[in-house]
Amino acid sequence: MGSDIRTFGIEFTDPGAQRDPAMASGLIRLGDDTEYFGAPIGYWGVDEYHAGWAAALRRILDGETVACLPVTMSDPKTTNFVEVWTLYRDGDVVHVQNQLIFLAKLDHDFDPAEPWRSVDPRATVTEDGDAISEWTVQVTAIEEFVDSGAGR
Repeated sequence: MGSDIRTFGIEFTDPGAQRDPAMASGLIRLGDDTEYFGAPIGYWGVDEYHAGWAAALRRILDGETVACLPVTMSDPKTTNFVEVWTLYRDGDVVHVQNQLIFLAKLDHDFDPAEPWRSVDPRATVTEDGDAISEWTVQVTAIEEFVDSGAGR
């Protein structure tokens, strides 16, 4: 968890879900750290994840302060939570946290087209006082990723 990360990426490593037809393997790269995820592909397919990630990254590059990258999108009517990588822009940096959005705790309907409306404001410690894992990425790293066309 570096404080000046100049490398960013999110992609599927097994978009064809060759090992499990209901899942696609992927990763998010934050500097030297790589975190892996398994994305269910039923409600959303690989193309929908890519579109959701592109919309979130565009929001951040357009100067919005909050966006998120869903990595476990299921039908909001039948699932309990959605896992996301939340992006909090603060000037020239973006703080990145892995979070779960618990749908039953929301005071509104979850909208898969705008999942960032359901994330909590940025916090750096839990209610118990424990530090929340967070990476800080340069906006230019996200811009380079988007400009490269990677992750599609």
